[in-house]
Amino acid sequence: MTMEYLSGVSLARKLGGTGFKGMPQHEALRITNDVGNALSFAHDFGIVHADFKPANVFVTDSGKVKVIDFGIARAFHKEDATVMEATRFDAGSLGALTPTYASPEMFEHLEPDPRDDIYALACTSYEMLTGHHPFGRVQATAARDGGLQLQHRKTLSWSQFRALKHALEFDREKRTPTVDQFLKELNRKVAPGGRLVAALGLLMLVMIAAVSASLYYLVQPDEGDIAGATTVDRRTAESAPSPTNVAAPSKPPLAAKGPSTAELKSLISGIPCSALRGTIRDDSVKIAGYALKPDIRALENSLAALPGATRLDLSGVVTVPRSQCAVIELLSEYWTLNQGLAQGASITTTKDGNSFLKGENLILAIETPPHESFVNVDYYSLDGNVLHMLPSPRLRENQAPPSYRATIGDLGEWTVAEPFGVELIAILTTPEPLFDTPRKEYESQEVYLADLKKRLAQLRAKGTANPVAADFVLIKTQEP
Repeated sequence: MTMEYLSGVSLARKLGGTGFKGMPQHEALRITNDVGNALSFAHDFGIVHADFKPANVFVTDSGKVKVIDFGIARAFHKEDATVMEATRFDAGSLGALTPTYASPEMFEHLEPDPRDDIYALACTSYEMLTGHHPFGRVQATAARDGGLQLQHRKTLSWSQFRALKHALEFDREKRTPTVDQFLKELNRKVAPGGRLVAALGLLMLVMIAAVSASLYYLVQPDEGDIAGATTVDRRTAESAPSPTNVAAPSKPPLAAKGPSTAELKSLISGIPCSALRGTIRDDSVKIAGYALKPDIRALENSLAALPGATRLDLSGVVTVPRSQCAVIELLSEYWTLNQGLAQGASITTTKDGNSFLKGENLILAIETPPHESFVNVDYYSLDGNVLHMLPSPRLRENQAPPSYRATIGDLGEWTVAEPFGVELIAILTTPEPLFDTPRKEYESQEVYLADLKKRLAQLRAKGTANPVAADFVLIKTQEP
């Protein structure tokens, strides 16, 4: 396979940089014109990109602009429906859409249309020119239903504002009909000192092949509970999720032997909203896993009352936000089983402390058990939804060989953006596919967890030789 080598940076990286307040007029308009020409070229051939966003715009070191990742591009004038259906993913199902740049019609499962690309292009142009997303990164349908209005900002001329407002109409029928018209309206007047450089937009169909699984998504943690090392109450929590060190009350040495494994297992299994595993060595008890802060305090008191327990180590217990209790409770037994394996499933970030600043990339490292398995990676966000990273409409194949290692997001396409908070990412390995048919890439946690609970019960009833295994990682995103 031969591909063009690109050296440069994605537009998402530029927009997500520390302290980004908007680009100079001439640079923002040059990129908009190049990108617009590329999309117009695609539209002329009956192709809608259907997932346009800053991460899919690449600016080379020489300043050339490339529109990439037509992986779910959709033909809106099909001359040969059979061929198109067989070779292209149906973007109308919201497969790989980035919520903050997708038009309302895409969320409503309407047939993709060039005006959907125009909406996404206008979102990106507004962000380049002002340093802000036009609707504060609120999903288009929520912005429409909430009556949000586009704000005029001082970096925009009134003609530019009118052009952007026209292209960002929530009603497709009222929206700017063509990219060429949008560019004409946007370029009608240029701020003093500005200079438009009209250049040919470069269209590039990019196929990305890698040994490791690579997915792309604009990470957008929503507001909700923020768990830290000190509390799960967002009104007082400020630190990133970290292990909680708890010192046990001093006790006089006991002659009796330490607590039994059965006693310890019975004790920690009764802690709600937790995934915990304990080990005993003589009179020392060590606990690791995940739990709510109040329950960690209760666990400390209970452990201190165990006969023969004179030393307690809770440094391996990480506090979790209450919003993730449903996930923790459903997968806790599989997490505990996984921890007892010599080599199990694991998921980690490549960032020390799992704390990310706005504009930084999220990269995950995963490892599978020492047997063939199907790998499922899910991002549980604070808005009550779950993003299926693997498998997904972009990457359907998720069967892995024994002890398989891979990185997810290593091409820099997951960029941390506001609003900020703490969210959970889980890996679940199973002996067979979880579901017979692909799920939507983005769906309600409540619906998904209900279906997942039923499916896990079926796998348990089968008693397969290879066990189901789970692991978690918590991340925190924040302003620079």
